[in-house]
Amino acid sequence: MTLRINPLLVACLAATTAMAAEFGMSLNGIGPIAMETRVEIVGKNAVLTASARNTSGVSIQSARWCVHARGIIGCAFNLWTTAEWRDGVTLRWKLPRKIAGGLPEHSVKLVLLDLSAEAQETFKNNARLTEDARSTGIQRGLEEKQKADEARREKNRLEAQAQADVARRRLAEQLKEAEVGNIGAQKWLAYAYANGEGAPNDPLSAARWYRKAAELDDPWAEYGLATLYALGRGVAQSNVAASALYENAATQGYAPAQYMMAYLFFNGTGVPQDYSRAHMWANLAASVGVKDAVLLRDAIAVRLAPDQLAAAQKAATAWEPRRNDNQISNVPASVHAQSSGSGFGISHDGYIITNHHVVDGCRTIQIAEGGQRMTVSLTATDPGNDLALVKSERIFETPARIRGKAARLGEPVWAAGFPYSDVLHAFNVTPGAVSAEYVKQLQITAPIQPGNSGGPLFGKEGAVVGIVVARLGETFTLKTGSIAQNVNFAIKASVLKEFLDSKYISYISDSVNDPTLDPTVLAEEARKFTVLLECWN
Repeated sequence: MTLRINPLLVACLAATTAMAAEFGMSLNGIGPIAMETRVEIVGKNAVLTASARNTSGVSIQSARWCVHARGIIGCAFNLWTTAEWRDGVTLRWKLPRKIAGGLPEHSVKLVLLDLSAEAQETFKNNARLTEDARSTGIQRGLEEKQKADEARREKNRLEAQAQADVARRRLAEQLKEAEVGNIGAQKWLAYAYANGEGAPNDPLSAARWYRKAAELDDPWAEYGLATLYALGRGVAQSNVAASALYENAATQGYAPAQYMMAYLFFNGTGVPQDYSRAHMWANLAASVGVKDAVLLRDAIAVRLAPDQLAAAQKAATAWEPRRNDNQISNVPASVHAQSSGSGFGISHDGYIITNHHVVDGCRTIQIAEGGQRMTVSLTATDPGNDLALVKSERIFETPARIRGKAARLGEPVWAAGFPYSDVLHAFNVTPGAVSAEYVKQLQITAPIQPGNSGGPLFGKEGAVVGIVVARLGETFTLKTGSIAQNVNFAIKASVLKEFLDSKYISYISDSVNDPTLDPTVLAEEARKFTVLLECWN
């Protein structure tokens, strides 16, 4: 076993006269004496080995080594007697292990005796050069650090300026669209002004755009406007107005509003206190995964008599969301959307990635789950790469992780989504492999069908490596006369990351230490963040 201690490159130079001088040798080899030390543990004892090499080219008549270890001093005299010492010389001391193991940095010194005037001058010059080089190195390091700091600050300034320019352009575009009645733009502006994201924090403007979208009976907008009334932000505080808007959204199946109605009826805020109705709304919200609703429902249940609890549960079972004439915000499961696709959550706070062609031209976009639907807002698109980002009120406890390392040719992959959702009504996972790689896309053998578009393609550790986008189908058959078998495509994860970075959307990256998962576990994990998206015109 070998233990190394920090080498000391120090030469103690002493003349035979009363005058003596010490010069520190540098670690970068400028000095004339190259020295190193090491400790070897042998049984209960330790051997300290020190070696030195004379690179000065001057005559050294005699010298000695000294070791200092916790007050113990040992020296060896007259190691060199030749007129011109050039070769390396090694000396070994045997010391108690507990002493050698704790040698300080300044434990070994080399003392050179009988130096000629020429040698003394050479050593002085080398020592001075060493110190000058050290000072110059420090100064150069400080200057380089200053330049690096300035470059970093300039880069940050340019990035901030570019981000601000993008935000200004985007805000102007959304304002233009909102003024002509684009409900997606109105909702974007409402959120931006309410939260200070993409626009100044302005409750008055937020209330204006929430109200514009709420006039079309949009549940998301009604919920947002209700919250402003509850808080008195941008509007006069009114629990009554808040409860009316929450109820409009709740009756359309908007789960966050259903939870708020349960809370209001439980506390008698803006509405008469009614535990039975509170339990019904809490039950409905809990059925689609609102965790706080589960706790509230259980807290309400203990306050109800058995017959009251049974009636509240029956009311929740019989409840159906309403439709409105302005837009389809929630419809029974028996009614089908004009088109559908898949998507997956990339953040805890509800951001979802899908294909641009899945949401293009949709008047309303909804997540369909468990017989209920939640309206989402279109946040950003990249038609060129067929990507779109939507924002929902859903909380993803385990959002998708995006892999940093590119998928390799032949690597096993799985495609997840909701193909033929109007017929199959089921989450689907299909295995395959990467069969070819292109600049922005992967070719895969995992079978996909209409409805898979926008869904995740993930590897054996569960991280997303692509977004399912297309398959060769009838058009290819008509052109070639042959039927393509499992020739499908996915957008690379690197393209997705560039898109999210350009929109300043945070996401979760994978870790190099992520373990390989069993396919059944992969499917279970993918189910937690994969969603069915419906397009209503």
